[in-house]
Amino acid sequence: MKDASATALYGSRAANGVIVITTKKGRTNENQISFSANTGINVRGIPEYYRVNVPDYYSLAWDNIYNSQLVVGGVADAVARQYASDNLINLLGGYNAYNVADNLVVGTDGKINSGNLLWNDNWFDEMHRVGVRQDYTLTASGGKDKSTYYISGNYLKDDGIVKASNYDRFTVRLNAETQTRSWLKVGVNTSVSTS
Repeated sequence: MKDASATALYGSRAANGVIVITTKKGRTNENQISFSANTGINVRGIPEYYRVNVPDYYSLAWDNIYNSQLVVGGVADAVARQYASDNLINLLGGYNAYNVADNLVVGTDGKINSGNLLWNDNWFDEMHRVGVRQDYTLTASGGKDKSTYYISGNYLKDDGIVKASNYDRFTVRLNAETQTRSWLKVGVNTSVSTS
């Protein structure tokens, strides 16, 4: 709609025109049933940033303690190395991921002890996956004489890339109308959804 007719119905803000959107509806003497199924996958669009693993984290923390002792503490190299090895786990909050004594996790040479790692820190792979998206729609429409109908049902199941972030939705929609008199048209347009 545009110009004077739009302005008459919708006011001065419609001087440049109005777009009227109508919903789907059935057509008289044209019954149709359709079904559509779509499926796809969800993956990360941008790769994850590099993250340090447990051995790298302990090694970097040891370097930090060692360097701070040299610069701020002003102690000798051997003393700074021993301090870093002795206090690493304590300064990290007491979390020792290795099956060795706290002061042996990183040696005074700055290298990680080859002892047994108690847990795998690959938490990113444990929490993420390739998600599957499924979308199914069934519609029926038509009409006879002075009545039309349109009904549709939709089911959407979307497994996100993060585990336990699933999304399920059911939707039913009904649009029906009938011309009961030449001057009276009665209809219903409703949609119900649960997710």
